[in-house]
Amino acid sequence: MRKIHVGGALVLALALVACGGSEDLASDGARVGELEAEIAELEEALGEAPVQPAPPAPPRTAEGLVEQLHMRHADEVADDAPAEWEPGAGEWESAEIPEGYTETTADGHTTPGGLLTAFVSDFEADLLGTEVWEITSRVLPADADDEATGALLLWGLADDSLAGIDFRFSLRQSPEGWYVEDAESRPHCRRGVTGDGLCS
Repeated sequence: MRKIHVGGALVLALALVACGGSEDLASDGARVGELEAEIAELEEALGEAPVQPAPPAPPRTAEGLVEQLHMRHADEVADDAPAEWEPGAGEWESAEIPEGYTETTADGHTTPGGLLTAFVSDFEADLLGTEVWEITSRVLPADADDEATGALLLWGLADDSLAGIDFRFSLRQSPEGWYVEDAESRPHCRRGVTGDGLCS
């Protein structure tokens, strides 16, 4: 794609030179050489430009629900780290639903957000500031009024390999209130993900 644009610029430049009616062909040839050199410099500069990351997934979408913006920053790996250390996320795996949040044990939560907030308070809040630097919770309502998806994103773990953990919950509403129907998690790895989906 880049060659097409550059080639087009060269054709346009040659056409402008030809239309100028110059009688000095040597001068025209020199100008073409200058333009070609300038194009080569521009191509080289484009080749050295850093690749821009894809824009983050929009909020209030299934993709945006578990968007870990921290993973876009390569500074999670030290400057002197081996070249093969490439931060990445593991695969989603089934996770255990804690006692007190299943259909038969949930404690009458009236909203999916209230359920997720209670979960954070019960199981993760004590980690904040010690084992975990940041905890983010999000809820995405479904089209059906009795369904939603919740996400719990933990970042800045006090671990040299595991940078963060995402949890994703299928939330449902029963006559008694909201509960967790299904749960899964995935790791975020500072030094790369092994073939088994674990952190190096």
